[in-house]
Amino acid sequence: MPFLTALVILFVALGIVNLLLTFGVVRRLREHTRVLERLVRAGGTHGPPEFTDLPRAGDAVGAFTATTVDGEPVSADRLPGRTVAVFLAPECGSCRDKVPAIAAWAGDSDREQVLVVLDGQVTDPADMVRALGPVARVVVEREGTPVADAFHVRSFPAFCVVERGRVTEVGVDFSRLPAPARA
Repeated sequence: MPFLTALVILFVALGIVNLLLTFGVVRRLREHTRVLERLVRAGGTHGPPEFTDLPRAGDAVGAFTATTVDGEPVSADRLPGRTVAVFLAPECGSCRDKVPAIAAWAGDSDREQVLVVLDGQVTDPADMVRALGPVARVVVEREGTPVADAFHVRSFPAFCVVERGRVTEVGVDFSRLPAPARA
């Protein structure tokens, strides 16, 4: 009988420890939810300091030169008055999921004002180029990330709206892409 009593006490103690750990996890999840909600409300810009993988509104776009898949030169000083730059990586599942919506959005836009930057260092982005090439200027970065670095983007997917060389809007929620600029 003392053995059963000890066993019951052990299981009760384990149950209490499990319950305390569960409360700790729930509290931590609520904290993370609050942080993520603040980031989404801010449009991906002025989030907590730990979110440093995106530029902030007002940041200047650094100097860069690149060539689109169509052979067209692109540089910071050659961006039209207002440009939406979209940053994607083919190995990113979320990026791939967004391609049809981005293509539909860009199809209603002036092609010159949409720049898509694909990180092609790990995975070949040929299918993304086929989907986005007709509706946007597409740059594939195969060695380094000079264009993404110039925009201060280090996570994918993301978009930046640039006017006169400065970032005016940043986001990770592609449902918040600005209204298309008509050709």
